[in-house]
Amino acid sequence: MKKKRGNYRNINKLGLVFCLFLLSTTMALLGQGSRKWIGTWELNLEESIFRNSEDNGPPWKSRTWSIAAIAGGIAITDDLVPAKGAAIHQEYTVPSDGTEVPLEHLPDFTISFSLVDDNTFELMTKTESSSSTERFVVSSDGNSLTHTFVGVPTNTDVYDKQP
Repeated sequence: MKKKRGNYRNINKLGLVFCLFLLSTTMALLGQGSRKWIGTWELNLEESIFRNSEDNGPPWKSRTWSIAAIAGGIAITDDLVPAKGAAIHQEYTVPSDGTEVPLEHLPDFTISFSLVDDNTFELMTKTESSSSTERFVVSSDGNSLTHTFVGVPTNTDVYDKQP
C-alpha cells in the first residue's frame, strides 16, 4: 500500500514561500541597519572648512544632525546655533524612492533623497527657480560625516559620530 502524500507538497511550498519572505524582510532590515550614516552627528569646527561666511569664520557655533531610518525613507533632525541669531530646529522625513516632498516650514521648497552607496546619500532641494544638491559621505571607519553642496565651492562641514 502506497502512502498518500496529500497536502505535504502544498505545505512545503508554503514553507518555502514563508522562508523566502522572512529572508527578504531580514535582508531589507539588515540593509537599512548597515547604512553608516544612520545616527547622531556633532559638528567638528576644527575639521570643517568655511569658505562662504562672514569674516571667514564659522557660520554657526554648533550643529547636530540626527538621521534615522524609517519605513520607506529617512527622518532628519537638524539643530544648529548660528554665529549670530537664534537657534534653529528643523525636522523632516524624506521617502527613499526619490519622491519630492514639500518642506513643512518652507512651502515653496521640495526635498528628495537619493542613495549613492552604503556610505553616501544626497538630498536635493528645489524651488520654482532654483535647485541644490547636498551630499553626505561617511568615512570608511564610520566615525565622521562630511556634508557639502555638489558642484559648488562652499562650506565643507565635518561631523563626528556620537555614541
